[in-house]
Amino acid sequence: MKKTLRPQTLALATLLAGVVLSIAAWFFVARQVETQARADFANQASLAASLVERRVQRYVDLLYGLEALASHAPLTRQDFNRHVSSLKAGRRFPGVQAMQYVRRVPADQVAAFTKSVRDDKTLTPSGYPRFEIRPAEQSDEYWVIDYVEPMAGNEPAFGLELMSRAAPRFAMERARDTGEPAATSRYRLAQERGASFGLVVYLPVFEGGAPRTVEGRRALVTGWVNVVLRIDDVFQDILASPVFAGTRLTMHDLGATHWSGRAQPVAGTEFYRSFAPNDTQEASAFTLALVQDVDVDIAGRFWRLHFEANPPPARAGLQPLPMLALGAGLIVSLLLYGVLRGVTHSRTEALDVASRATRDLRSQLSFNLQLLEAIPYPVYFKNAAGRYLGCNRAFEKEFGISRDKLIGLTPYDILPRENADRMVEDDKHLLETGGVQTFETRAPNPKNGEMRDTIFNKSTFLNADGKVAGIVGVVVDITERKVLEAETEESHAQLRAIVEATPLAIIVRDFDNIVRVWNPAAERLFGWKAEEVVGTATSIVPDELRHETVGLRDRAKAGELIFMDETQRRNRDGTLVDVSVAIAPLRDRTGCVYSTMVTIADIRPRKQAERALRESEERLKLAMEAANMGLWYWDGVTDEFTYSDGMNLLFGRSVNAPHVDYRELQRTLHPDDRPLLDATLRHAVKEADDFLIDYRVMYVDGSVHWITNHGQVHRGPDGRAIRIVGIAMDITERKLAEQRIAHMAHHDALTGLPNRVLLHDRIRQAIAQAHRSGGEVAVLFIDLDRFKTINDSLGHPLGDRLLQSVASRLLVCLREGDTVSRLGGDEFVIVIPGSEGAAGASTVASKILEVLANSFHLQGNDLHVSASVGIALYPADGNDADTLMRNADTAMYHAKDAGRANFQFFTPHMNVAAQQRLTLENSLRRALDNNEFELHYQPLYDLRDRSITGLEALLRWKPRGGEYVPPVKFIAAAEESGLIVPIGEWALREALRQGKAWQSAGRPLLMAVNVSATQLARPGFGERLRRMLQETGIDPALVELEVTERVIVEGMGEARASLDQVAALGVGIAIDDFGTGYSGLAYLKRFPIDTVKIDQSFVRDITVDPDDAAIVTAIVAMAKSLGIDVVAEGVETEQQLEFLRRLGCNRAQGFFLSRPMAARDIEKLLGSPSSEAAD
Repeated sequence: MKKTLRPQTLALATLLAGVVLSIAAWFFVARQVETQARADFANQASLAASLVERRVQRYVDLLYGLEALASHAPLTRQDFNRHVSSLKAGRRFPGVQAMQYVRRVPADQVAAFTKSVRDDKTLTPSGYPRFEIRPAEQSDEYWVIDYVEPMAGNEPAFGLELMSRAAPRFAMERARDTGEPAATSRYRLAQERGASFGLVVYLPVFEGGAPRTVEGRRALVTGWVNVVLRIDDVFQDILASPVFAGTRLTMHDLGATHWSGRAQPVAGTEFYRSFAPNDTQEASAFTLALVQDVDVDIAGRFWRLHFEANPPPARAGLQPLPMLALGAGLIVSLLLYGVLRGVTHSRTEALDVASRATRDLRSQLSFNLQLLEAIPYPVYFKNAAGRYLGCNRAFEKEFGISRDKLIGLTPYDILPRENADRMVEDDKHLLETGGVQTFETRAPNPKNGEMRDTIFNKSTFLNADGKVAGIVGVVVDITERKVLEAETEESHAQLRAIVEATPLAIIVRDFDNIVRVWNPAAERLFGWKAEEVVGTATSIVPDELRHETVGLRDRAKAGELIFMDETQRRNRDGTLVDVSVAIAPLRDRTGCVYSTMVTIADIRPRKQAERALRESEERLKLAMEAANMGLWYWDGVTDEFTYSDGMNLLFGRSVNAPHVDYRELQRTLHPDDRPLLDATLRHAVKEADDFLIDYRVMYVDGSVHWITNHGQVHRGPDGRAIRIVGIAMDITERKLAEQRIAHMAHHDALTGLPNRVLLHDRIRQAIAQAHRSGGEVAVLFIDLDRFKTINDSLGHPLGDRLLQSVASRLLVCLREGDTVSRLGGDEFVIVIPGSEGAAGASTVASKILEVLANSFHLQGNDLHVSASVGIALYPADGNDADTLMRNADTAMYHAKDAGRANFQFFTPHMNVAAQQRLTLENSLRRALDNNEFELHYQPLYDLRDRSITGLEALLRWKPRGGEYVPPVKFIAAAEESGLIVPIGEWALREALRQGKAWQSAGRPLLMAVNVSATQLARPGFGERLRRMLQETGIDPALVELEVTERVIVEGMGEARASLDQVAALGVGIAIDDFGTGYSGLAYLKRFPIDTVKIDQSFVRDITVDPDDAAIVTAIVAMAKSLGIDVVAEGVETEQQLEFLRRLGCNRAQGFFLSRPMAARDIEKLLGSPSSEAAD
């Protein structure tokens, strides 16, 4: 019994040992496969992370060209469009939603900015009529998306204000403070409506380049350029390479890089996954759950890249190895067990058979597993005839051909002919020569037709006879490597181009001081060619400055960025060159500093400019002292203030007085002007380029002097004010003249009372106050009765004295706050704000009638005048100044009709005057249609020889069958009705026609034509005048348009434009009736005025009234100083003519010289042998 059991026991023991060994082999092989899979997966994750970084960097690099374009020249919408279009971002950079320019808009410029964008038609004929800043919350400034390319699909972003949004604001501020690109966190784009996320990368734009300090960058930032990315589209093919097959990627945003303590993703930070949320991978019989996290810095933010694979992608072919090892061991164990049981006659023979079987099976299994499935790359076998014998699973997966279908095929069955031809030729050569063969090719993948870069490693194998039996080949896909190499080469090429093109000298040295890079700018600056110095330790530091460089290499090696603003370096011929130097450390992939890059700028032009400036300032100082002006200089670095001796005189000090601090000089300023000067200087230091300010200085003797001060600010490279140079001069006389002119502009020259301009302003103020308080305003229109009789019989001088006396008595009747104004002639208006209705106005009117009823004793004459007063009340009789004036005027005429010397309140039925005016307007319309208007001409004389130099065209109206109607009777009605426009244009055209006739007859005379404010205010006046000049053919130099002072003061908009167009045509411009109370010196400087015509009211009494003589003298002197011609109107005596001639007034007109006459009479006058004055 024992003999039969011993072989069975041995067999069972062998089986048990085999099972145990098989399980151990399975565990060991599984651990090895897992370890190798995890190592491969970590490498693949690192490669993928590098691809992510490079992918984003390519998109960020788009911004640098835009930033350079915007920081060195004004960026227009057309420039932006042209640059972005040239990038072809839509084709070359998938995922680019838009590229944008963000502009700063101060609050006080929002309206102008909005209008400019809406009117911008450089890219679209209609402009952008719906553009607006959104949201328009109250703020001191707005950062608005101004330029968007492409516009289509991005309209919702156009006009967005970004600082009101948290995500862009945080990124923009970080980019501004660092001067580097900064990305936002994930957020929904304004352009997108789907579920995907976007992000925006911002790069700041600084005026003149990025300052070195945070404060400087915050002060000088002018805008941002950005690129808007759709994340899903940017990374859609990031794992497309077969290397990453089976790998899944999830991205999380961990926050800004300068934050700390945020190492793990939290809810709401995921912004990308390479698979659908509900996508699951099928479990296989044996799986390895591989996970790898990689953190990368993307434009100032940490991204967590989470990789996972199931099953592992790179070692999928090794997964069956543990199970094969287990199965093989069990099979061998069972075979041994069967052998032992079957061979009972010889234990030794059984053991030998089992051992041989085990070795053979294990050898075969090892060969199959190691050579076929353990290799992660595609492997194939061919026989000597070129037909495939088999392949591994990697080959099946890569090329989409199962090994069953592959067997028996040739290269021509799976590759294009040209690729198959090469492979067959190479295989033939390999079979003949033996050994190993490697070649690189680019061929389409049979699986999908995609062109791939591939390396084939091939070798022959032998049969049992030692002869070549076929070829075994390993295929390696290097497409991704090629892409990375190309991108790296492109980056290197761009960097080389920048280094070659920059005007800055760039020198790279290693830490043995050997020159590795020497760009063309360095060749030009220092004289050595690159081939002469690269690889040498050539030094450009002068011996006397070597102490400056001590320790610089160690500081750079420690990673410090070093700046030397002003120093010197030696060129080839030994000359010292003024330069600024920046030394930056260069780091390798591990972050270690391996060399330094030295950037050198030639600052000799700047130094020469500074020397020239100093010399110029010295010359200017001497010139200012010689001219008795004041020159001053403020050093922004030392806060030192210096000035010339002339400044002492300007501030009421002796010329040799010791110089003091500017704060001491400032104490002499008028108290009201000190805050203004302080504010002006602070603004100049902070952001202005120059400034001009006028202020008053209080002298010790109590007199007040006006000083004008003009300063110019000089700034350093960082934008800070380094100096201010200024010049000061005394303008007291000019200020006094301007004050006199200003007073004349708002007051009647005869009485000193407010004129029409000031009257209207007082009425408007009174109405506004009454509207707020619920009160009333009374307007009293006063016309003197029988004044014309006194004026005509006793003369204008006495009439003027009477008007002055009337003005004095009217002032007695008023309270403080009331206004009395003279409109002209014998018309006065009184404004009583807050009056007590009709009762209060009646009281004032009665008092006026009472004081005027008393006789006036003037020049031995007892004169008696009365007044007719019309009264209109606000709000009952009108809500504006014009209506109240018109209604009060109507009431005044009713008072005259009622017997004079009384007052009347306006009532709605007082329409008789209005009816008369309507009748007059209708008559004027018929007159224009019936050719009832004609022109008379009054000669203008040169007072030096009394020759006729020109003619003033004067409008006359003679109704059919009637007498001439004086212009004073119908001009006002024509103005009010608008008929002045067609009448005026008829007169202008007729005058030009007549002037051309005289020009053609050999008598080219200046033709002066009156133009109304209404004509000038109508758009297109300049164009109509141009057509008239062209149609008539008259020389524009022989035409002069006369405008009233009201046009100059009140027509600042369209009238200014019309006058500029008139001047551009070569036509002269004259101010008619100058001095009657409107314009001032400022207006004469602002408008293109050629001539001023002194009103006859001043000329009339220049020989007897010192005030009139002084005014005329001042006007002539002022006009001469401004280069403006002067014509005196209304000359009636030889004495007036002589007085004007002595003043230097060279031209005049008036009844004494010649009355207006028809064209035929002018021709007789011109044809006479003499052009002396005619009656």
